[in-house]
Amino acid sequence: MARASSRLWLVLLSMSVFAVVAKALGYLTATPEAYGFAEQIPVYREHRVWLLLHIVCGVLALTSGTMQLLVLRVRAPAAFHRWTGSVYALSVMGAGIAGLRLALTAWGGIANTVAFGLLAGLWMLATMRAVGAIRQGAAASHRIWIARSFALTLAGVTLRAEVGLFQVLGLSFEEAYHVASWTCWVLNLLAVEWSCSYPGRSRQNALTASA
Repeated sequence: MARASSRLWLVLLSMSVFAVVAKALGYLTATPEAYGFAEQIPVYREHRVWLLLHIVCGVLALTSGTMQLLVLRVRAPAAFHRWTGSVYALSVMGAGIAGLRLALTAWGGIANTVAFGLLAGLWMLATMRAVGAIRQGAAASHRIWIARSFALTLAGVTLRAEVGLFQVLGLSFEEAYHVASWTCWVLNLLAVEWSCSYPGRSRQNALTASA
């Protein structure tokens, strides 16, 4: 039952990532007017280079991170794991730096600027800690930090899902966006921390099961 649940979780995750990646790739050729966020059109025009860097690196981080989860289940060669891991880490850094810059112009005011700024900073920090741990041979610590990093990577997926959900529940777009700018990554991190400390299971086993 646990194995079946894990497989279902991976299928749903992969489908969600695919949908967000497909949507994001459309931004590379579309004009800012076609993005569907009218309030941010002037910002997208002025900071298009940063936006495209964030999109490209974010897509690479999502796809390579998801591949990491999938190849761990089939025990792919270590070289493939290292290669996709390197792509993931570099992509996070590129997307995180661009995210920090774009956070300064986030729609919704200072609260959203702080939320997205913290997300970008913690995303890069968790990834650097994961890379540092594996270089020191601390595999258990690496698994925990990379789980935190990928939870933050998935914020791009959960943000869109939560904005839609909150609007269905009756919030306006502005209200939904304000709430989701925080919950899209805070709840992801809390889920990882809960998984790492689940009663009766070691941190390593919990992370292995979630992978």
